[in-house]
Amino acid sequence: MNRRFSLLGTVALLALTLPIVRAVDVPTDPNTDPVNVIVSAEAHPQLQSESIASSTIITAHDLEVQGAKTVADALRIVPGVTIVQSGQEGSLSQVQIRGTKSYQTLVLIDGLRISSPAFIGMDLSKFPVSNISRIEIIRGPVSSLYGSDAFGGVINIITKRPVGTGGGATLSVGSHGRTERSFDISDGNDKIAWQFNASAPGFNGERPNSDFVAADYTGKIQFSKVSGWDFTLHAEHYNDALGVAGSVNMVPGDERQWWQRDDLSFTATRALDNGMLTINAHRLLQSTKDQATTPYAYTSSYQGNTYDGNIRYARNVGAHQLVVGVETRTDTYRDLESSGGSVDNKINNRAFFVEDRWALAKDTSLLVGARQDQHSFAGVHLTPRIGISHNVGDGLTVRSSYSEGFRSPNFSELYGNSLYYIVGNPDLKPETSHAFEIGATLEQKSDSYDVALFSNRVFDQITPVANSYQNIAHVQQQGAELSWNHVINNEWKTGMSYSYLEANNADTGARLPRLAHNKVSMNITGSVAKVWNTTLSGRYTDGRPDISFKSDYTSTIVTLPARAVFDLNINRSRFALDKESKLMMSPYLMIRNIANTPGEEIADYPAESRSAEVGVRLYW
Repeated sequence: MNRRFSLLGTVALLALTLPIVRAVDVPTDPNTDPVNVIVSAEAHPQLQSESIASSTIITAHDLEVQGAKTVADALRIVPGVTIVQSGQEGSLSQVQIRGTKSYQTLVLIDGLRISSPAFIGMDLSKFPVSNISRIEIIRGPVSSLYGSDAFGGVINIITKRPVGTGGGATLSVGSHGRTERSFDISDGNDKIAWQFNASAPGFNGERPNSDFVAADYTGKIQFSKVSGWDFTLHAEHYNDALGVAGSVNMVPGDERQWWQRDDLSFTATRALDNGMLTINAHRLLQSTKDQATTPYAYTSSYQGNTYDGNIRYARNVGAHQLVVGVETRTDTYRDLESSGGSVDNKINNRAFFVEDRWALAKDTSLLVGARQDQHSFAGVHLTPRIGISHNVGDGLTVRSSYSEGFRSPNFSELYGNSLYYIVGNPDLKPETSHAFEIGATLEQKSDSYDVALFSNRVFDQITPVANSYQNIAHVQQQGAELSWNHVINNEWKTGMSYSYLEANNADTGARLPRLAHNKVSMNITGSVAKVWNTTLSGRYTDGRPDISFKSDYTSTIVTLPARAVFDLNINRSRFALDKESKLMMSPYLMIRNIANTPGEEIADYPAESRSAEVGVRLYW
C-alpha cells in the first residue's frame, strides 16, 4: 500500500469523524427515470411489473452504494447473468445471459447499438459508470425489436441527461495501485442544456504485466422546444491500455492491448398527431491493437465502423399501444495492417418492425411484435414475439411469452485468418433460437418477488472445430430465476436472488463451460445513525467446467471450484464543512472480496484478491 493511499486514507477517515455541519440524505437524482419503468423491453416505456420480459434495473444510486466501477461490476449480482473475466481489473469481461454466448447478447447505449460484428462479444470492462443514469438488463430474446445478436438478451446503458447547474468529482486510491478520478459538470435552462463528464480509472495489478489505465470523455447537448422538436447530440471518446498477464501455465509474456471507442449520436423527437416521432442517427468507430514479442512475436490491429439510423413512431389508438419503425445499418471491418488500410468486409442491414400492446381487458394485455431484417449476409429473417401479462390482483401479475431470435456470424467467424487463431468460414449459416418463458411478479407493502421459468433452444450454433468454425451445435438452455426484495424499515432494505441453469449441447449432452448450475446473490443496504450509508453484497456460484491449457498447449477439462465473494461499501452522507459552503462532500471506503477468497472466472486466470479503496466524492 503506497504513500498516496495512506495519505488519502487518513484524509477520508478524518472526514468521517468530523462533526456534521450540514448532513443530508442522498437526494433523489433528477437525472434518474422512475425505477419501476423500463424502456428497453418493449418499444415504449412500460411498468416493469407489466412487461412480458424478465428484467432488472440498476440505477445510478445502486451503482454508488454497491461501489461498482464498470458495467461488468454492476451486473455480477443480477439473476440469470454470468460475468466471465479473464483476470483482474481491465481484463476482458464478457456477459452470458441464461447460458447464451457473450456475442448473443446485444449491448446498447441510450438505445443505440454498441455491439459490432467486428468483435466477438462486447467487453463490459470498457464502460465506466460515472456517466450512467441507469442500466436495463433484459433476459431472453428481443430480436423482434433489435434484430441480430439480441436472442440472449439486451443490456441498455442509459447515460445521464443535463439537469440544472452543478457538477461533481471523485478521487480515490487503493491497494494494487487502484485509482479513480472523475469529473462532471452541467449547465443550462429549459431551452438549451449541456453536460461534460470525464473519468480515468487505473490499476497496477497483482501479477506482472497486468496493469490497466483508461480515459473516458463524454459530452451531451440538448435543445428543447425548437419548432416543436427536441434535439440531443451525444459524443464519447474512450481509450485504454492493458497489460495481458496471460495464463498461469504459460511462460510470462509482454503482451499489450489498446482499445479505442468513438461514439457520436443525434436524436430528434417531437409530438406528432397524438403520438411521438423519434429519429436517431449514430456513428460508432471502435479499434483494437494487440502486440507481443515474448514468448512469441505477434501483432494484430483492426477496426469496426458502424453507421446506424432509425425512425420510430409510437401512438395510442384506443386499446392499442402501437409502435412502427425502420432501421438501416452498415458495419465494416478494416484490417489496419493491410496495405492501404482498405475495407476488407462490409455488411448491410435494412429492417422494419411493428409492435402492438393490446389491452384485452382492464387487467390483461397482449403483446404482439415482429421484425423483418434484410441482411446482406444472413438473408431475410422474420423474428416474431408474442406475450401476455395479467394482473391477478393484490399486487400479483403473471406473464408468459414466446420469442424467436437470430444472430448473423461476425466478421471473425466468417473471414478471420490469423496464424494463432481459428480460420473463418464464409459458408456459415446464421444462428436461430426459440424461447419460452412464464413468470410472475408480486408487489406487497414491504416485499416484492419475481419468479421466472425459461427454456431456450439455439439451432446451428457456431462452434470452433479444429481450426475453423462450423454450424454443428444444438444448444438447450433452461432454468429458473427467483428474486426477493424486502424493506426492513425506513433506513434498511435487503434483497436476494437465486438462479438455476441447465445449459448443454443438446446433441452430445455435454455441459457448456464456465456456467454454474446454481448462483445466489444477496445485498443489505442502509444507514447507521442517518450518517453512514452501508452496503454489504455477496455472490456465490457452485463448481463449473472449463478448459485448461498447459504450457505445451494441450488441454484438459477442469472443474472451477465453488466460490463466495463479499464486498463492503461505506460512505458518509453528503455534508458541507461550513454553513455558507455550496460544496458538499462524501468520503467512502470500499473493500472488495472481504474474505480474500481465491478463484477464477476463466481457468488459469486468477481473480483479484482482497483489496481496499478509499476516496471522496464532491458535489456542487
